[in-house]
Amino acid sequence: MDYVPYMLSILFWFEYRVKFFRKAMSLLRRAFPLTSSILETVRSLSSINHHSIQSTNFSIMSTTPKKPDATTGSQGEPLPSKEPTSSDNANRRYEVIERGQLHTLSYRCYFRDTQTNTIVSPFHDIPLVNEDYTKSNENQDVTIYNMVVEVPRWTNAKMEINKQFKMNPLVQDVKNGKPRFVHNVFPYHGYLWNYGALPQTWEDPNHVDEDTKTTGDNDPIDVCEIGTTLHATGSVIPVKIVGVLGLIDEGETDWKLIGIDIRDKLASQIHDINDVDKHLPGLLEATLRWFKYYKVPTGKPPNQFALNEQYGDRAYANRVIDETRKYWEKLASGETKVEEKVCAIANTTLNNRGTISKDDAEKIVEADEKHQKEPAKLDASVHQLSYVKDNEERSNKEKKIMTLNSLVHLNKISKNLWHLLFNRPTYHNAFNTEFAQQLIARCQQIRASNDIRSAVIVSGQGKSFCSGADLKERQHITEPKQWMEQHHIFEQMFNSLAQLKLPTIACVEGFALAGGFELALNCDMIVASRSSSFGLPEVTRGIMPGGGGTQLLARLVGPARAKQIAITGRKLNAQEAFDMGIVQILTEDGQALERGIELGMTIATNAPLATQAIKQAIDEGWGKSTDDAKAIELTYYKELIDTEDRHEGIRAFNEKRKPQWKGN
Repeated sequence: MDYVPYMLSILFWFEYRVKFFRKAMSLLRRAFPLTSSILETVRSLSSINHHSIQSTNFSIMSTTPKKPDATTGSQGEPLPSKEPTSSDNANRRYEVIERGQLHTLSYRCYFRDTQTNTIVSPFHDIPLVNEDYTKSNENQDVTIYNMVVEVPRWTNAKMEINKQFKMNPLVQDVKNGKPRFVHNVFPYHGYLWNYGALPQTWEDPNHVDEDTKTTGDNDPIDVCEIGTTLHATGSVIPVKIVGVLGLIDEGETDWKLIGIDIRDKLASQIHDINDVDKHLPGLLEATLRWFKYYKVPTGKPPNQFALNEQYGDRAYANRVIDETRKYWEKLASGETKVEEKVCAIANTTLNNRGTISKDDAEKIVEADEKHQKEPAKLDASVHQLSYVKDNEERSNKEKKIMTLNSLVHLNKISKNLWHLLFNRPTYHNAFNTEFAQQLIARCQQIRASNDIRSAVIVSGQGKSFCSGADLKERQHITEPKQWMEQHHIFEQMFNSLAQLKLPTIACVEGFALAGGFELALNCDMIVASRSSSFGLPEVTRGIMPGGGGTQLLARLVGPARAKQIAITGRKLNAQEAFDMGIVQILTEDGQALERGIELGMTIATNAPLATQAIKQAIDEGWGKSTDDAKAIELTYYKELIDTEDRHEGIRAFNEKRKPQWKGN
């Protein structure tokens, strides 16, 4: 028994250390409230396994110490509750059914309505409005919405409602054929809030928003839930919306609602956007910065915002929700035509054209791989921090926008000339998903500059302009839905280039094949070296052009020649392309870029409004009757009559001097 005193001394030492640690943590909470939130959450992060998250309650940035009561310790720290957690309550009606393995392409998370024992779509079947909470006395003055939680706070696996799969399960977003994790932008790990979406809403990609001037992103509207509970993926929680942030993500409207779980202890104090800063100081500023820079570590420029980077209030947010609800209603009813493979409308409750039987919904779930409880092993890089400079140099539009990982560079050659440079020379500048996303972002950067005086030069680094889509990446895409999901990004890439208002000039050296030829065709003019070659060889790979190649080529060379080129898949040499009118300027090898710059500088010396009007008149009038096309021309002509540039042009001619264009 000689060891007893030693054991007792160890126990006393341990008890003293525990008390000391608790005291230190209490002081830390008071001194550094945000750090306190993160530290308390870290304890749960180590055990987070998606749906096994235990709801973790913690104060965010609260500087007022709690008074001890029956549910708290001596320093106000929460004690374990025997009551159901908020996530338990949230999932009381809806339960999740997992299939496949988490963090792999096989993973699916379906929803079952426990009241009817029916598989439901989180996009179409779960109601937008939570009627029970909305009708309750304490909430009768505000609408309470259902929110589907996709990503828990402080995690970074990009889970989302999948629009293409029937019954719209939650899946992990895919990037370059692998499950996507958002970068951890210092000082945060993953998302700052519980992140998800409102069901029965849709940001219509066919509608240009009046305030953002861009089209919707083809998704349900997103929500950042700012309460004190860590909710699991698949939770369906009642939220009060208090504001909205107008994110423009890669040229698309992507509203971010700010909401709070109505059962949260802060919900009774936060009613509108101005209340957030009172009770959670710094959170709105951090939220804007996070959305601005979270894609920068991937080589993309900072995101843009509508409303002058200001938050809309509760009334504005509810108006946005109402609009997206109406767009969804038109989608669900069939009034808005969208291909099923792009946006599935299968449901079990709406009694419309997309409604399927309970048994058929069960079969969809059963057809997927059985669930593996053990998630896939993650690479250590998933948890690495990314550091982003927040300074004026990055947003200076006169300077080069370029990173080590950039696949598409953008810089100003001169005051009046932009240069888009494809930067995958090892792969003959073949484009993959990341390349396409960067080109979309670079075109958005040009549009956001409000530059109306320049031309845009497009060229490829190395020996080729662009050899089309990267087939090595595509060999890992086996499902048609995944193929179409990637192709939708490629479509955006082609359209982003084609829809630039500034004149665009493709400078081609080497190969311009398949999608690479289509990129050149989507430009306004082509300058090519004598050894360059063009073609649409897709037919030799069991596919056809999908970036406008058949239509754009037919406009240039006529339908018979276009069919002959596309159906045989043969290459055209530069001289043939020049003779057919595909290439406008033929140069010696190595001089295409130089001649393209000369052409761009010539264009940039002319009146900018007139230049853009001519481009738009030709584009819009092509294919129409002569009378209709002339009417389009006349419309643009009339718009130029009372411009300062038109007056300046006449004055300069009569005064025998060069005109000084103002662009108005």
